[in-house]
Amino acid sequence: MGSPAPQTSPVSINDVSATSPEALARVILRCRELAGFLEKALPLLPARSDTPFLYGQLDDALKRLHVSLRPLVAEELAQAEKGGGFLRRFASKKSREAPRKSETRYDLEGNAWTIPVTEMVGFLSHSGKSGLLWITSPTETFVLEFARGNLVHATSNAPPVAYRLGEILLDQKLVDAVELARLVEAAKSADDMLGSYLVRSGRLRHEDLQRALAIQVQQLFHRLMDAENAIYRFQEGAQLLRSYGLEVNITQLLLESARRKDEERQRADKAAAASGAENAPAGKDALGVLDQPEPVLPSDAKAKTQEKQEKAAEEGVAASTSSPEDSGTSASERPSPASRDR
Repeated sequence: MGSPAPQTSPVSINDVSATSPEALARVILRCRELAGFLEKALPLLPARSDTPFLYGQLDDALKRLHVSLRPLVAEELAQAEKGGGFLRRFASKKSREAPRKSETRYDLEGNAWTIPVTEMVGFLSHSGKSGLLWITSPTETFVLEFARGNLVHATSNAPPVAYRLGEILLDQKLVDAVELARLVEAAKSADDMLGSYLVRSGRLRHEDLQRALAIQVQQLFHRLMDAENAIYRFQEGAQLLRSYGLEVNITQLLLESARRKDEERQRADKAAAASGAENAPAGKDALGVLDQPEPVLPSDAKAKTQEKQEKAAEEGVAASTSSPEDSGTSASERPSPASRDR
């Protein structure tokens, strides 16, 4: 068994006297240890984009280390060829990786529960902004491209099948199913979007394409209106490599989506009210049956009425012919006028 590796004691500058060669020796030892450790750790370090906070701490530590080592570097060595020291090699590796894996910076970020997506779209349009707006919802991700406030492209990663461009063209009877399949393959082979390929090949007029795209974008805005738990990010100046060049009015799109949303809400309220009205009478009748007395037959009701009248008549006669004896008090028991005077 080999002997264990010697362990170095922690640096204690208090143990070193002033201007002692031992202090310089300890600095050299620690620098060599740090250089060897970094040479082994560099291949294992994560990308800067994965741990930006730790890399920020590392930047601060390297700056302090650089300032501390600057007085120790000889003038000739400082002016020598770059990349000689471990700090320079480490910095050069970091600078090479940073552009390749740098984080995307957005000019505007937010969420739909703070500012609705439709209001953000309207703001970018009225402000004349140019760039890309990403809207991410739990079920779909939308991308809108603006050029000086105009919407020039709109797409998503999960559009409903019925509102894909090819299906809209079929519904508008601009193409048939067999021809559409052939045109889709031809557009893929040409590395072009379907709509652009149809116009460029002369199969579809520009006006017909714009009408179909307007239907598609309007449906996309309807889904945007329902994106309540979405987050959005806007990058000014960014552009898609390819776009249709939409010719739509954003204000009309927003108003139409708002109108449809209100109609859906009104229909839902009416359906709930109708459902409540259908259930309410049944419940009321059921309670009324419990509260009503037992039904009385006509003959029984007449007999009871006569019985009540006869009983009332007997009580009236008895009251008019009653005597002191009938009342249960004799004449002797009633007080005399003299006793009352007393």
